[in-house]
Parts: sequence; structure tokens; C-alpha cells
Amino acid sequence: MIEVFAHKRFVWLSLLAFLLTFAVCTFIVNPQIDGKDGSGLLALQLAFDKEVGIKIIESWGAEGRAFYQRWSFTDYIYAAAYSIFLASLLSSLAVRTGKSDALMFFITPLIALSAGVFDCAENSLEAAFINNPATFSADLFYFHSIIALCKWAAIGVALMTIFILALQCLVLAVSQHRQ
Repeated sequence: MIEVFAHKRFVWLSLLAFLLTFAVCTFIVNPQIDGKDGSGLLALQLAFDKEVGIKIIESWGAEGRAFYQRWSFTDYIYAAAYSIFLASLLSSLAVRTGKSDALMFFITPLIALSAGVFDCAENSLEAAFINNPATFSADLFYFHSIIALCKWAAIGVALMTIFILALQCLVLAVSQHRQ
């Protein structure tokens, strides 16, 4: 699996998909939902309390909630795009540093992909919440925020590992240049 994700063309194509979906979600869709800068969606993810969540989605107004319902599919595409890009970049860096056989560097692309899975689960729970906040379980809303937290933790682990592997690539390049 790691070799497929590590292929240079795959890394570049997944980067392009990530950047395109990032731009659409961050600069077009999310600001249209909350009527501000889009940060209302992040606040909803990490609200943990159903009543706080209700206040957040009420602040979007009927128009923002309707826009969410029409365009929420873009966040599923974005989740797939960023998780595949992170997994491919991790795989590529692991191959470049000669660590593709190490268990840790086999697992980290899977962690990156799990971030996308967590994101899709979070999106599905948010959609159910936004469609009917009054009857949505407070416990399920809390669980939704736990899933969002797991997503952000998985992204953090992936980014930290990318940083470490990129440094190792740099050290290898410098040491090979000196020889």
C-alpha cells in the first residue's frame, strides 16, 4: 500500500485535490454557512454541549442552515482529499528516508486516513443534528465532539510525523551533498 501512495504523481495529484477542496470549503462554503469567516463550523465541532451547538447553528440563520444542507457534501470530499494527501505525503517521505518497512511509518499513513474517516463520521452526526437539533441526543452531540477531537488528534500526529520525516530527508540530502 505504501508504494502506491508514495508515487510522486499520486502525491502531486492528491495535493492538487486537497488545495482545491480546501479553497472551496474554507473560502466559499464555510463563510456562507455561518455568515462570517467559517469558524462557526469549527466551534460546532468542538462545542461538546448540545445547547451550545443549538446556539451556534441558530446564529447561522435559516439561510446558513439551508446552505449547509445544500453544500455539506463538499466537506466529505475535503475529508477524503486531505486524508489521502497526508497519507501519500507520509508514505513518500517514509520511502525517501528508507523507513517504509518500519511499523511506525506503515501505521502513520493509516492514522492520516483515519482522520478522514473521523471527519466523515463527524459530518454525518452534524448533518443529523442540524436537521433536527431538538430531538438530537445530548450524549450523541458530546460523542460527535469527541470524534472531532479524534480527527484533530490524528491530523496532529500526521503533521508531526511529516515534520520529522521532512527533517530526516533534509539531513540525508545535506549529508549526501557533502560527500
